Amino acid sequence: MKNKQEIETELKAAFDDRDVKGEDGTVLSEARCFPDYVTIGTWLSSGLRTSIKGDPVIRTALLSLEDEMVSRIKKYYSKDTRAVTYFKTIQEHYQKKEQPRPEKDTDFSKLLTASLGQFEREHGFLVAGDRLPNYAGFVYGNVFKESLTLKQHWKDVGAGDTHGEYSHRLQWYIVIKAGAIVSSPRNQEALVFQSMANFQRGKTNLWTYLFDQLKNSPSIGGDKEDFRSPENLNLWLVGDQDPEFCPVLRAFLRARMAKRATDYRLDEYLQRKLKISREAIDAIMAEMVQDNMQKKNPSARILFPAGAKPKLSKWVGQ
Repeated sequence: MKNKQEIETELKAAFDDRDVKGEDGTVLSEARCFPDYVTIGTWLSSGLRTSIKGDPVIRTALLSLEDEMVSRIKKYYSKDTRAVTYFKTIQEHYQKKEQPRPEKDTDFSKLLTASLGQFEREHGFLVAGDRLPNYAGFVYGNVFKESLTLKQHWKDVGAGDTHGEYSHRLQWYIVIKAGAIVSSPRNQEALVFQSMANFQRGKTNLWTYLFDQLKNSPSIGGDKEDFRSPENLNLWLVGDQDPEFCPVLRAFLRARMAKRATDYRLDEYLQRKLKISREAIDAIMAEMVQDNMQKKNPSARILFPAGAKPKLSKWVGQ
């Protein structure tokens, strides 16, 4: 757990003496959004211990998301209980590798996606097309920079099951809902998200420091409640420490984690989403290997244009 002074000191040490400056030419500590960066880092690092006037910040924020998800369930009777049962069945299907998959119930479809998407639109993020881009493979820094510049979240499918494909979106839901951002107008908090693109250069990477620390990072020091690590946040949400907290969100994330842990392969995922031949997928995979060797940093990004077929866009700027 890092306090405010420690976060501020670490940010200045990491960025102010480097050739990394904001759009107005200032170093990080002089940037307009610097107080927001410090608050975000402090609150996420404090995790479940963060409170304002006795109210648990992160728990309160996530309870709002839970309520939003439950409100989207069309049938009113025992909404949360039925949702938990449904997602538990899906989880067990993937863990036991049972066939066939349980019949899909559209009553519980896209509860988290729709809830996060609406919230993000209301706070200035770009939500274009039918769905957010899916990053199906390793994501390089240049890809992060473009997404930040566009004010666009992504679905982090390729990050692995413990990281969680929704974890970064949940981090941002928490910091916005909890009121960590004060430098931007209300409902335009995505401007702070966008401002971070100016501080993405090589290993001098603000996004990593605030939102993408590994759970074994020296900065975290083994603190499992430091939610600057998406793994820590996801593992707490799917874990057994507090099974009564946000039961629908927890059941959904557990089912998704089981799915990614048991059946994820990049080539099969691309084929399933793009609906193209095996030969075409093999060609794409070979091309990406070559591009990796040539350091072109392909991202295996799938775009979902409104009303159009999904398409692969491997590089930023497309």
